[in-house]
Amino acid sequence: MTGYYSKSKKQEPHSYKRIQSELAEGSLKNILLFYGREKYLIRWACGRVKETFVQPASEFFDFVRIDGTAADAEEIIGACETMPMLSERKVILVEDFDESEGRGERIAEYLKEFPPHALLLLLCDAPDKRKKLYKAAAKYGSTYDFDRLPAPLLRSFLSKRFRAAGKTFDPDLTGLFIDLSGYYDRDSDYTLDNLVNDAAKVTALSESRITAEDIENAVAGNIARDVFAFSDALTSGNRGEALRMLRSLLEYGENVFKLLGLICSQYETILAVSEMRGDGLSLTQMKSVLGIHEFRIRKALGPASRCDAGKLRRTLMKAYEAERKIKTGTADPETALELFVAEA
Repeated sequence: MTGYYSKSKKQEPHSYKRIQSELAEGSLKNILLFYGREKYLIRWACGRVKETFVQPASEFFDFVRIDGTAADAEEIIGACETMPMLSERKVILVEDFDESEGRGERIAEYLKEFPPHALLLLLCDAPDKRKKLYKAAAKYGSTYDFDRLPAPLLRSFLSKRFRAAGKTFDPDLTGLFIDLSGYYDRDSDYTLDNLVNDAAKVTALSESRITAEDIENAVAGNIARDVFAFSDALTSGNRGEALRMLRSLLEYGENVFKLLGLICSQYETILAVSEMRGDGLSLTQMKSVLGIHEFRIRKALGPASRCDAGKLRRTLMKAYEAERKIKTGTADPETALELFVAEA
């Protein structure tokens, strides 16, 4: 059997799981630095820490929220020095901490003798790991990067939301949802906040059982549907229609790298399906090898039947080349995409 293209994600421990286990074990430290793209998980983690250490009756005294863009270091330190009234710890949440103008250095120094009665939550977008603040937080407390969830955790997260809405569904549909959402796409700004909103749309649109069509209608935006149509047009030899679609997408302000990423992903799937058809694999076998929902495989079967694997592979290489030219500045986006269509 020939080698097929398939995406694989390295499975690593995630801050989401670390926080859960440390809270359960009672091993959470009292200096916590949270950062990363998944603000949804950061809000969740802050909520869990607050629930664990702050008594509702004394929240007014034992929980302090500070705007880190405006507060100076002494205000943060002052809040940490005050003893809790009824709670196990006094929790100080500093949002959007700005470590400029010496604030980072001052807090880093303070962390060396941080009081045991307090728990400091420092939130920031992307800390500089070379600076004193990050090093001090890592040495005297813990740092947590809330990056994208790994695929198994994301599938579980999505399944729980569907079940909570009282819906039944094919478990493979979570994979289709994730694929169509572009959650793992390069240059994608799609986060868990977007995913939660789209999951709510799916449950609102569906009957008692969620279908692939429900997910396509709720999750796949116009760009994803247009890329499916673009692939059909290009593999059918209708370059004029394919070019019209690309120009329309660019005129509407679609991100060129997101667009190229979707085109490459679609052609990778079409190429794999083409090779598997040549090897006589059934739809069920293709689904098992690729690990994607049969909805996407069926979408790829038409283009795969119209072009041989060699032509599809050359087209995919040209898409990669167009992306390289745009990123290196050797061609503007519209020219690179038009040349891709002309040569495909």
